[in-house]
Amino acid sequence: MTGTDEHGEPVADAAQAEGIDPQELADRNAERFKALMPLLGVSNDFFIRTTDPEHERRVQEVPSARARQRLHV
Repeated sequence: MTGTDEHGEPVADAAQAEGIDPQELADRNAERFKALMPLLGVSNDFFIRTTDPEHERRVQEVPSARARQRLHV
C-alpha cells in the first residue's frame, strides 16, 4: 500500500506557495505518483489517499478500538 496525504502543514504550505488549494495539489501529486510506479518497475495493491472514504472510516475506528481495549484491561 502507498498513497498521498492531503492534510498537514507541509501540504498547505506547498499549495500556498503554488497559489493553489491543498486538494488540487494532492490531486496532481496522486496522479504523478501513480504514473511513476510503472516507470520504476514497482506495483502496489492499493493506493490510498487520506481523503478516501475507506481511509476516513478506518481512522475513525482507531479511537473506538483503543477505548474498548482500555475497558478490557
